[in-house]
Amino acid sequence: DFQVLYDLRVDGNVNTPYGGVGRYENLLERSETLDDAAWTKTGGVTASANAVAGPDGTTSAETLTDDVTAGGTVTQTEAVTLSADTAYTFSVWLKAGTGTTAKLKLEGNATGEVATETAALTLTSSWQRFSVTDTITNNTAGGETITATINHTGGASTTLHAWGAQLEQASSPGVYVRTTTAAVTASRGAVSNGTPVGTGAVQTYQAVGSTVGPTTASATFADLPEMSVTF
Repeated sequence: DFQVLYDLRVDGNVNTPYGGVGRYENLLERSETLDDAAWTKTGGVTASANAVAGPDGTTSAETLTDDVTAGGTVTQTEAVTLSADTAYTFSVWLKAGTGTTAKLKLEGNATGEVATETAALTLTSSWQRFSVTDTITNNTAGGETITATINHTGGASTTLHAWGAQLEQASSPGVYVRTTTAAVTASRGAVSNGTPVGTGAVQTYQAVGSTVGPTTASATFADLPEMSVTF
């Protein structure tokens, strides 16, 4: 029997927590370690590292615990350079702990011009990838920043679980790619367990019986057409 556990088609990308093929980028640092100082915690929220199994099956997900005052946040701000109004998407896998609600917020600040998008979420006992997209206004004066926020709204002293935060210049989530001390720049190719495994020459990518696409070693991932997987 075949069971589809995750949505495999996201804007032409084959995309699961285990890896994928297509567009990838991550402007956030420490995408799986929200306990790190790269993430600012407010309102009494604490992050416990490697607390539960993540959607990839490894014990790498964080538990976010709010204090006796509900509504704390975990945030990260990145500077960007724009030449036009640009869409960015923040995504993260979340799962209910003792709390079942959260919000994602993406805020662009272009030297005084603030644009904010918020998504209110209902969490379950299963991992789900949630996202929010915001169009950041270009400002000729520069100084644009983007702040990605997980807002713990489950109530005082409750928990939720988080894994795989990602920020990218796109209107929808791409293939998840892990970061540690630095961002991963935009590219296309294959990602395995959060790590890019190649954007250069490939031996073949034709499906059995297919006549679409090159089959020589000179083919590159840049030659790949947009893909749709149907079961």
